[in-house]
Amino acid sequence: LNVFGEVEEGHLVRSWGIQREITDSKDSENQLKGLLRFSESVNRISQLFMATKSEDTYSSVEKALEIVGSFSNASRAFVAEISPDRTTLSTTSEWLLPGIPSLFGVGTKLPIAKMNPERLGILAGKGSIYILDTSLLLAEPWHVTIFSHAKVRSLFVVGLKDEGRLIGIIGITSYQ
Repeated sequence: LNVFGEVEEGHLVRSWGIQREITDSKDSENQLKGLLRFSESVNRISQLFMATKSEDTYSSVEKALEIVGSFSNASRAFVAEISPDRTTLSTTSEWLLPGIPSLFGVGTKLPIAKMNPERLGILAGKGSIYILDTSLLLAEPWHVTIFSHAKVRSLFVVGLKDEGRLIGIIGITSYQ
């Protein structure tokens, strides 16, 4: 808001101003800041893996999960792999905020046969899964129990594939 005025004999006799709507400008600025943060995170992860020796892969994965978790304001970021015999899914790496329990206690050797086949199909394809509130999965009490023990309220996962075959997932969770 820009205000101008005219004073005569020490008194304000006229005033006028210009008011501009800046919401769109602020929204654009915030989007650009978000894109810059995303780009910086991707660059950090890329540089991390370019400098990683094969024997240091797991520590680099954990550092990358920290970057992803911090960027997304998540409580946890994790990777879980499908067993070679394709019967179980186990957490293999994670980053978590203080006070959030590790998935290694509840996310190891989870039987794939108990998992929702529709969601597995989405992950095996080109999709991702976002669940806003895991306590609402009433038709899937097995999942609700696991999510409750792991303090998972919301979940976002993407399938990891090798030559088109689903080999695991990478995901972030939040608990509030």
